[in-house]
Amino acid sequence: MIPDARIEERLLSEAVAARQRIVDVIALKYTHGSADAQTLSASAGSNLDQYAHDLLHRLIDAARGAWDDQAADWVRERYHDCLSALGMSLRDLILESGPRHAVAQALQQRMLEAELRLEHALDTIVSS
Repeated sequence: MIPDARIEERLLSEAVAARQRIVDVIALKYTHGSADAQTLSASAGSNLDQYAHDLLHRLIDAARGAWDDQAADWVRERYHDCLSALGMSLRDLILESGPRHAVAQALQQRMLEAELRLEHALDTIVSS
């Protein structure tokens, strides 16, 4: 069962606020012209991991009332949308092509890993 609109709105609003905090943290580490690709990639990746972890648990908790295929689809869609929004915001923050590419690659890897965790979590719920 998908959560009611008020719960969804609050959850997504919290996700937007969390994304902005992460972008702000990375922006503080980023200095145009002297960006350290390795540091930016590591920081962006670890922040995305934590965001994905927290988001997944919040989405599942919100939809857990009566689990069905519709709830799984709801979780999957919001999870993808929120992770994509964070990834694009972090990538677009970096102006130089080298560090930007490094950050994009790190984020892509972390997003693939987050996708695996999502599917594992959904499979676990369905099989229980």
